[in-house]
Amino acid sequence: MKKKSRTHIIYALTLALAPAFPLPAQETAADTAALGYKVGYQIGSWLPFLVIITLAVLIILKMARQNQE
Repeated sequence: MKKKSRTHIIYALTLALAPAFPLPAQETAADTAALGYKVGYQIGSWLPFLVIITLAVLIILKMARQNQE
């Protein structure tokens, strides 16, 4: 049996058997008053902007170096 068809069979069996084993329901809510949650929330809210700004600065520096050559 080819590796690709074996992989498809494994995926099909996984999808077919997934409803038979449901994940347990989450019983407790997140503790939003905890310091770790607050720090993570702040980091998560600023991270996309910091990544975009960092990429923009790197692109500008690369363009400046290419113009010097």
